[in-house]
Amino acid sequence: MFQNNDALGESAQNGRVGLALSIRHRRGCDAMRGERLAAEIMALDVLVNGKVLDHRSDDPTLEILFRDFERSKIATLREALLARPLRYSMLYFVLMLLWTAALSYGSALQPLVGFATDMTPHASQILLVVGLLIYPRRWLWVPVLGYCLVFPIGFLTGSSLREAWAFNPLVTTDMIGVHFALHLASGVLAGAAARAISAALHRMLAPYHADLLGSASMALIFAVMALPLPVLLDLYVSALPAADRAALGFGPTFVHEVAVNIWRNAAAISALLLAVLSRPTSRQIVIGLGMALCFPLLGLATQHGITMYPEMDVCLLALALVFVLPVPAALIAWLAGIPVFAMMTGTFLTHSVLALPQDSWMQGYALLAMMMTVYAAILRDLSQHSARARDSGMRRLNRVRDFADVGLLSFNLSQGHYRANSAAARIIGMAQTGNVSDFIAQFETDAAAEVSHALRPQGGDSINLLLRRVQPHDRKTVQFLRFFLWYETAPSHEKVAYGLVLDTTREHEQAQILSDTLAKLKSKQERQTQLFSIISHELRTPAAVISMLLDDLDRPDHLPQTKRQLRDATDQLLSTLADMRQTVNPSQNLPVRRVPYTPAELAESIRNMLEPQAKLAGISIRIVLGPDAHRFRLGDTVRLRQAITNLVRNAIIHSKGSDIRIAFHARTDAGTALPVSVWKVMDNGIGIPEDQVERLFQPFERGGADPRKQADGSGLGLYICKSSVEILGGTIRHFTPQGGGSGYVIELPEAIASESELAEKSRRDANVTPENFPSIYVLLAEDNKLVAEVTQAQLSRFIGRVDVVENGLQALDSIAANKPDILITDLFMPEMDGDELVRTLRQRGFNLPVIGLTAAVVGDDMDRFRAVGVDTVMSKPIDLATLRRMILDFLSPPDIHPETAAPKDQSRA
Repeated sequence: MFQNNDALGESAQNGRVGLALSIRHRRGCDAMRGERLAAEIMALDVLVNGKVLDHRSDDPTLEILFRDFERSKIATLREALLARPLRYSMLYFVLMLLWTAALSYGSALQPLVGFATDMTPHASQILLVVGLLIYPRRWLWVPVLGYCLVFPIGFLTGSSLREAWAFNPLVTTDMIGVHFALHLASGVLAGAAARAISAALHRMLAPYHADLLGSASMALIFAVMALPLPVLLDLYVSALPAADRAALGFGPTFVHEVAVNIWRNAAAISALLLAVLSRPTSRQIVIGLGMALCFPLLGLATQHGITMYPEMDVCLLALALVFVLPVPAALIAWLAGIPVFAMMTGTFLTHSVLALPQDSWMQGYALLAMMMTVYAAILRDLSQHSARARDSGMRRLNRVRDFADVGLLSFNLSQGHYRANSAAARIIGMAQTGNVSDFIAQFETDAAAEVSHALRPQGGDSINLLLRRVQPHDRKTVQFLRFFLWYETAPSHEKVAYGLVLDTTREHEQAQILSDTLAKLKSKQERQTQLFSIISHELRTPAAVISMLLDDLDRPDHLPQTKRQLRDATDQLLSTLADMRQTVNPSQNLPVRRVPYTPAELAESIRNMLEPQAKLAGISIRIVLGPDAHRFRLGDTVRLRQAITNLVRNAIIHSKGSDIRIAFHARTDAGTALPVSVWKVMDNGIGIPEDQVERLFQPFERGGADPRKQADGSGLGLYICKSSVEILGGTIRHFTPQGGGSGYVIELPEAIASESELAEKSRRDANVTPENFPSIYVLLAEDNKLVAEVTQAQLSRFIGRVDVVENGLQALDSIAANKPDILITDLFMPEMDGDELVRTLRQRGFNLPVIGLTAAVVGDDMDRFRAVGVDTVMSKPIDLATLRRMILDFLSPPDIHPETAAPKDQSRA
């Protein structure tokens, strides 16, 4: 709740700025939505400041759009009285009885002034006027009956406590009847005037403001209708002797004293009406009754002489409660406490002669203070209501300000009415106010059913609708509307809904375009993936190295070196294919495997593999090693080799230089004190422009506007380097060496190999003697004759029998005739694929071990094999050492060495 106008204005400004920024962020700033954006900001100004600050002020619904659905409290009370007339009428009678009895009893306890002065105005007249205002027309006889029943209470109380009344022959039935009739007449006139003015106010003002202004005007209405009362009574007794008139209380100051009482009652009637209309909560009633004890305490102080002027004291206390308590609680405290104070002190009940001029002034000031206190309560209630309205309006607006280009809507579901701002009216093509049924009629069958369901009085928390609407004036034009609605219960206990509507036709069309575009992109991506697969199979660098090395096979003196280089080249080829899989299918990456290695041997191996290609380009490869290059370290040599090889190969192809250096040195990390391996690959070529450096490590980048654009390759070299290095927890960056060219530095955390790890490496290196399996029968299903021939020759080195079939159907026939110990099958074959072969075998009950083969880098080959239950999947070419370990895992010793066991059961299926 805002505490002052400055804070309110600042909050309004912040709200407008926040709304504008939010909408710009969400929707952009195109011209069409900018107009509706202005309406949103204007609505915020209206809710906060109560007026439109923008020049577009021709929308009358903005000012009231997000307020609570208000109803007149007087109308609500009348409906309650119609619903339960007996209950509320009994309550009304009890209240009238207690009010009249309390004030009459308090007045009777005070010194005798006179019958006429004590009985004018009568206490019951206040509740008569209030009853005539709030009761329905056909029940107006109830407050009149209540007045008739309660009026004698004042006379009887005075007679029982005042002997002068009881034995005064001048207090006749006629005298009492005249008092009764004149009070009734003035009360009825005041009630009728109050009803007429209230009806007029409700036609001109909002319900709350009409009720509040009616409460404020009630004091004036009562005073105007009651002030003739003392004059008429004085005229009635004017024929009596002066002594008799004085005995009845019709002295020289009678009219003045009664006029003061009338203004006091006028203030009381406004306070009472305001209390009735405020409908305090249970908590506020408890607070008000508790604070009402302040008035008896003030009465005790007054009785002990601690006072300035009693009437002024009680007004100041009442005024203080208005500003301390919620207004309904303060009014409860007044109505419960002030009568007790009056009974204790006689204030407001006695009519002493004002001997001194200052006493008249103080009485006038006290009367003015009483009226000001009532109006202060009315203004405070107005302020609190405005704050509540702002809070609720801001709360609702905050829920919609995240959306731009919207129409704002509000529905009274109980009464079946709606309100809409100009944007909503324009979007849907309807009036800004009307019935809910007219709103639903804007939609056709299915959409109308959804809207009707959403606008049921029971509602829900919130709802989101996307509706298709055909334009009435153009049946070919289809409109898509998005509705956001949330539901509340209004202060009048009616079901209401607030929300917004967006015309999403353009977005729907764009979504369709986007869907089509995504389909095209998907098709393009699939083609790119296919191209990627082709490129990965046709990487020319390792193939070129192998081709060159084949020419050296006829040179016996170079044969050991050539064989080592051939092995390095084939390892590089397979490693590249594995990294291609890493690029396309990261989920299928091989796990990091750190083994002991020496940087010197790795650098030498990379140089040996790439040296023939470098010589053809006229480039020399040098190795620059630091002191720790021959010390064993723990690293993933497969990924590290791939990264460094790609850097050197790029330099050979792209640098246009004459010298490439592979450098290594070790350092200790300053933060962790752990060893770090630092590799550098540098060339003295043309270098890389600064504006191209940021793109170096992106996939499919093949250089800028220099000779690199004419380079071969897939554009994945540096991307693979970066991926491999980052998987190992390291970093790679580009730098420019002294003297020009290009350089790359790789930093990897690599621990020094321990003695136990080196011993394990030695044992693995020593255990290279191949184990033969002369009794094992392997069936190979492979449609490529060259691959089948090479693979059969390799397997036959250590396996006793290897048969080859060309497709899955032949494999089925062969297995049915003579079941092998192990089946090795390719995936893609004519007649029947490998996965279908395995599925058929499993369905027929064959449980032999199956190894699936695939040469693909991308795709779902491995998943297809695993889905049908192969025992393992291997990449081509077969790693013979791995195959030997699998045979040992798959088969038991009697199967491997049958000479040590009973004959094999050939009937096993």
